Amino acid sequence: MNKKLNGLTGRQLFVQYGRPCLPIRFEQGKIDEITCKRLIEVLDKNLDPDVELIKVGLTDAYDAYLQYFEGSKGFAGELWSFDSVADYFRHRHNHPDNPGNKFDLWHATVVEICGDTVKVRVGAHKIIPIKNPRKLVVKEGDPVYIHKRCLIEIA
Repeated sequence: MNKKLNGLTGRQLFVQYGRPCLPIRFEQGKIDEITCKRLIEVLDKNLDPDVELIKVGLTDAYDAYLQYFEGSKGFAGELWSFDSVADYFRHRHNHPDNPGNKFDLWHATVVEICGDTVKVRVGAHKIIPIKNPRKLVVKEGDPVYIHKRCLIEIA
């Protein structure tokens, strides 16, 4: 069962975190155009992606997530649950293109909303503009998670 939490299932959250990487993976020839478009369509139409689509489209993250899940003895979440996917990305995701950078995903605070752009504070002083591809409704002061300068979820 893949129940929804915060409006997303675990598999939807997984693809949402991977969404900023899809065009890059396509440009690098790691996925074909059909797979790239299908994963974006799944998110845009609020569908629950099947695991095989995730495996083909986001192979590196898929493999890393399974490795994390199998090695996380004592973690209470089920495979593909919102909680286990969130825990993986928020605390254990280490981007394969930059393995020394554990901060590919950031916890930030919304400081300003400017149309389709949201400005967030990362750390004490750094303010950066980010995209909001799902058009999440946020307000100043909201804690959020961002990946590759895209708003992924409200914390």
